[in-house]
Amino acid sequence: MSLISRNVLLKLSYNGQQYHGFAYQPGLPTVEHHLFLSLIKNKFVEINNGLPIQPSTFVWPKEILASIALMKYYKCGRTDAGVSAAAQFISIHLPSNTEKDYPYDIMINQHLPNDIRVLGWMFVDKEFSARFTCISREYEYYFSKRPASILNIETMKDASKKLLGTHWFGRLCKQEKESSKQKRLEKKQKLSPDEVTAEESVRTVDLISFEKVCTDEITGVEVYLMRIRARSFLHNQVRKIFSLLFMVGSGSAIEIENILNKNEVQKHDIKLAEPAPLVLSRCVFSNTDLSHLKSSQAKNHPHIKICEDVLVRSKVNERITKEFFL
Repeated sequence: MSLISRNVLLKLSYNGQQYHGFAYQPGLPTVEHHLFLSLIKNKFVEINNGLPIQPSTFVWPKEILASIALMKYYKCGRTDAGVSAAAQFISIHLPSNTEKDYPYDIMINQHLPNDIRVLGWMFVDKEFSARFTCISREYEYYFSKRPASILNIETMKDASKKLLGTHWFGRLCKQEKESSKQKRLEKKQKLSPDEVTAEESVRTVDLISFEKVCTDEITGVEVYLMRIRARSFLHNQVRKIFSLLFMVGSGSAIEIENILNKNEVQKHDIKLAEPAPLVLSRCVFSNTDLSHLKSSQAKNHPHIKICEDVLVRSKVNERITKEFFL
């Protein structure tokens, strides 16, 4: 058997409500912490045998983080604490068997919590980066409307049109630290030297739409989602945009033109919407057909049982909640 290193794209889903975001943070439970732990347990990461490892502390030695970085590890989205993902992607160079493909999804999933799953994988070009090769990211934000609510979905739709296209979103995001910004730009220049860097706090929003998901028969409560798409987003931009549109739909007289004009004095305070209803739902990559993603899990695989249990528990929670309205 001969081993080589190949660039692998992994598709993940996770319920982020119990985690302090996707990205590793020393001392805090994150999705990435558990992913790193699984990679180590699978012996995908080269480490010194004498290196002390204490996963329960949620702290990794800098040598391990350096080893993972050398594997050209990149994530597509950096979801915040409490935010979930139906379709998160990472790329990483992993050992590959030249005679028979490894079942990467099964191997990694066996060491992950039940609320974090690898759904599929595929080999990609060695220069592929889940972060910098991504040309479109899509989020869904779920919200409800009571029968007696004054919330006007059509008003939200009309207001959202003013946010489409390229604008300065400095008041609809969390400002980036200068040190973090410098590191990001240096890395981007190294990987994509020919790509034009976006002006600070300027982004292009390609789509904002609203869809009714369902209506509860007992309470009459309607559940909607706001779908938003762009090549990239600023920190907290999606949650701020939803908060703005929700305020407008609830009757607040907000001048969106003022919000988007950095040369005018800010007239409105836009609060940050809750993280739990937000889901990273779709990513698109340049010259990459995601239909080639492989899944090694059969329909009767034990990990499928996890999904079944989640669906059952969600129905139990729904039934308990409805009792308040009976």
